[in-house]
Amino acid sequence: VDITTGLLAQETAHRDALQIALTNAAGSIVQKIGAQADMTKVDVRSPEMAAAVNSVVAAVPDAMDRFGLTAADLAPKILAKLPQVAQPPAPAPILVAAAPAKK
Repeated sequence: VDITTGLLAQETAHRDALQIALTNAAGSIVQKIGAQADMTKVDVRSPEMAAAVNSVVAAVPDAMDRFGLTAADLAPKILAKLPQVAQPPAPAPILVAAAPAKK
């Protein structure tokens, strides 16, 4: 059971690291081309995508080995992250304190 738990924790750590690296790579593309750009038209052969792929390869080589990924596998995964990264964050809710009750 301890071996299984350790392997599962290791796989979870690799998956999380890969997802973070892909999200960061997508974020770098958004910064370079602008959040208002049409994310559906990002060319996988662009210099921005090449830099993003290279950043993932450099950041998580162990995760790539673990999941059998190559650099060629990364561009579609980065593209899939673009819409979520390009969307502006939702505004924080405004909390209004209630007036104290009158006695």
